[in-house]
Amino acid sequence: MPPRNPTIAEAQPHVPFPIQAPIYIPDGYEMDPHVSLLDGPHYGHEVKGVRFVLRKYTPSGYRNISINQFLAEGTFPTVQTNIGDIIAWEIIDFGDFEAEVRQADTPEGPKVAVEWETEYKGKRIFYAVRSDLDFEETLEMVRSFQAIHR
Repeated sequence: MPPRNPTIAEAQPHVPFPIQAPIYIPDGYEMDPHVSLLDGPHYGHEVKGVRFVLRKYTPSGYRNISINQFLAEGTFPTVQTNIGDIIAWEIIDFGDFEAEVRQADTPEGPKVAVEWETEYKGKRIFYAVRSDLDFEETLEMVRSFQAIHR
């Protein structure tokens, strides 16, 4: 049984792939030390994985960068993180993977969503990042993802 509000290290034994996190943390943001385990139906399919945030506190509250990673059994359609009215869409080659990148304007400011998949032991692993950073800084953060070792 996984612990309640686990850290990444505590969650890793319950996730069937290496959890990744960005090495580059944008100015003013900090990684929330706790993750949410995903184990069950999400997006209409059974998934196992984690969700966590990078958080920046501001005078009016806080801003989050959300990061989801999960293994989905069977056929899994493209997940499209809702970020608002899309103003730009493109596929970007990051070297080890290609990602779908969407930009949107929202009443709270610009949003960027980056989604990609990799393979681990023959299974598809999906990643989704939703950010309120500018486009280039979001891409810099995604480029820095690395497996977190226990």
